[in-house]
Amino acid sequence: LANALVKNTSLKTLDLSHNRLISARGWRVFLPCLQSPNSALEKLGLQGNNMDDSGVAVMAGLRLKYLNIGDCQSITPAGWRSFFVILQNHEPTLQKLDLSYNSIDDEGAISMADGLARITTLKTLDLSGVDITTRGWQVFSSLLQSPNSALTKRSFYDNNINDAVVIAFSNALVDNTSLERLACDSTRINFNDTITTRGWMALSSLLCNKSSISGTFFSNHTLQSIYAGKIFSADQSNQQTAIARDLASSMQLNRNSNKGEVARQKIIEHHFLNGDSDIRECIDLEPNMGSKLLPFTLAWIGRGTELALLYQLVQVIPALLGSDDKNKVSDANSLQLTKSRCT
Repeated sequence: LANALVKNTSLKTLDLSHNRLISARGWRVFLPCLQSPNSALEKLGLQGNNMDDSGVAVMAGLRLKYLNIGDCQSITPAGWRSFFVILQNHEPTLQKLDLSYNSIDDEGAISMADGLARITTLKTLDLSGVDITTRGWQVFSSLLQSPNSALTKRSFYDNNINDAVVIAFSNALVDNTSLERLACDSTRINFNDTITTRGWMALSSLLCNKSSISGTFFSNHTLQSIYAGKIFSADQSNQQTAIARDLASSMQLNRNSNKGEVARQKIIEHHFLNGDSDIRECIDLEPNMGSKLLPFTLAWIGRGTELALLYQLVQVIPALLGSDDKNKVSDANSLQLTKSRCT
């Protein structure tokens, strides 16, 4: 097989997963053949095999789009650290990388963050069931802040993901505009276990920071799916119910490819749908509302069909129509609003 692959110029996909009969020595002989300059290989599956540190070092230098080397227990933490160092010194081509259920530790997570930050092509990463602790995940979260990151999906099933890790991820994702799916442990993550209300509030605030209009505007409008199995317990509190509702609403809005419209809808939903008192509170909380944000807010509201919101704004800020008499403005605009709705 090795001799044939050296000469092959057309094979693009090769899956040799779960070949336990091949020893580490066999893999050391076989893998170098994939480095042939004639190779057209793009997808390689080697999950569940007995390759060792020297074998994984060879794979780091291959020009592949898809690489699955999950569940290779013979590779040591030191081997994985070497893999990531080698990986960052090669021209990036990887689009999908599966490293699940391997002995990748905290030091490996640090090397991985450095190595993968240079791979601008990588879109999908699976790190389920690795040996990374809270410290390692917090360091690894820096990858999400890299301007080179193109990741759209990350999987972390069967890991020690707790509040501290979720908060680190949330902070790192504030300015991220690529990650759309975040999949976590489906058995450990619920309100009664490693992630508490505090962690889920951080994620909710990431997707929609309701502290101010500008906070909502600069929230994350990209993340569309957070999979964590049963997030809430059967006897969840009112606060937990509210968090669940906010997360679902924000993720649904984020599916719109027009991110300006996403921001607009979040601002309207969370700052302008509770009547005059809510609008007045928003204006009071925004010291630069009049000079900076108010014109944009008016334009956004006027872009849609929310005429009632325009009416509420005029009532709260009569000066918008050149009048300080709220009652006169109310009468005039009530008539105009009625006419607008009838036409």
